[in-house]
Order: sequence, then C-alpha cells, then structure tokens
Amino acid sequence: MCIRDSSSVVRSEAGEGELMYWNAESGEEVKAGAKEYRDEAWVTSNCTVGWSVQGIWGKGSNAGISVCDRSSFSIGEYQLLAVGDSLGIVRLYRYPCVDKKAKAIERQGHASQITNVKFGTESKYVFSTGGEDRCVFQWKFE
Repeated sequence: MCIRDSSSVVRSEAGEGELMYWNAESGEEVKAGAKEYRDEAWVTSNCTVGWSVQGIWGKGSNAGISVCDRSSFSIGEYQLLAVGDSLGIVRLYRYPCVDKKAKAIERQGHASQITNVKFGTESKYVFSTGGEDRCVFQWKFE
C-alpha cells in the first residue's frame, strides 16, 4: 500500500499486478486513479508494479518478485528500493528503477520466499522476513 503526500488517496496492488486507488476518507475506489494520480509523489511506496519499479522485473529476475519497499531517505540524488523474491533473494536498486537492465546489489539468506522487506529508520539497514524459515534478517549496506 502506498500513501499519497496529502494522505487523501491510498494506492494498493491487487492480484495480477493491477494498481488500485482508494479515497482514504470514504474507502471508495477511485476508478480513474491510474490516470489521475500517475505523477503523484507518494510518501510510502511498496507496490511491486508501476512505472517507477518496472526495472525490477528485468533481465536476470528469474523468480517472482514478492515484496518491495522504497527508502524514505536519499543517498545523493537517489532513493533506494529493496526487493524480495520467491527464492529468498534480497536486491537493492536505485529508485526509481525503470531500466530493465538495472544493476542491483543481491544477497541471499532466506531459505524460501521473502514475505516482507523494510528500510530501518537509519539509512544503512534493510530488514527482511522469510516465510518458510520464519527468520528476520537485518542487512547492513554502505
């Protein structure tokens, strides 16, 4: 789920990679949301589909992408995007990630699908949770 700057609209991901938009006050779906909010600045961003994350589905992505999380901080001119997949691999990309040939820092630790990834409040940690292994990993990057 992604929250817009004004907190009046929420974006979520449905099955089959469909983005849906909702009025946060009424709970009603915004049918024209994809067109109306395509250039919005989102406070949070963890949808695995959309223009700004299309590069995570590029070459070398052999497993299904399970989850992602965009950092709330910047390193230089970029934010970061942490991605977890069905093989237990965590990848770190520059955000936005629009190039299908985008390079990533890649690490494996989980025995199976990653169920969540989140950036810590400090800019040097990513946390991931595994499904089958029921582990929580803390990844440090520099």
